Amino acid sequence: MREDVIDAPEIAEHIPTGTRSVSIFLVNHREPNADQPDAAYVFQAEIEARGEPSFAPRPDLRSARGMDTDWDQRVADLHYRDTPEYATGHGVSAEWDLVNGECHVIRTAWIPTAQVEKTKTVDTEGVELSMDALGALEDGAAAEAALGRLVTRYRE
Repeated sequence: MREDVIDAPEIAEHIPTGTRSVSIFLVNHREPNADQPDAAYVFQAEIEARGEPSFAPRPDLRSARGMDTDWDQRVADLHYRDTPEYATGHGVSAEWDLVNGECHVIRTAWIPTAQVEKTKTVDTEGVELSMDALGALEDGAAAEAALGRLVTRYRE
């Protein structure tokens, strides 16, 4: 195991003292088999790591260093400021379990899932919100007529 210390005072406030970064790799040492090549493959293997104490959330270093100048990214940072990331995959996604705000299990995920809060549209007089109806519109003028009031309402 190799331990390196990263000297980055501009992000120190975002990483608890003593935090360590861990990289875990799956290496397939099976011998290739020309007659049955699939027998030597490792397909969609899952790696799971457990830890005590809790894993520390990964800081968003672009935002921490003030490098995020993209407006959309800054808005996303605001929306997801309370949604920490505990792991990332290389060629695969990662997911984790949170219990009482602590993460003690991380794993690879070939088909990640997420829960998204349900949103409900607000009916606005003079605005068409049905995707079926919007998809059937003839042209841009029809779209403007169907959606134009929405812009006005947002501005209000």
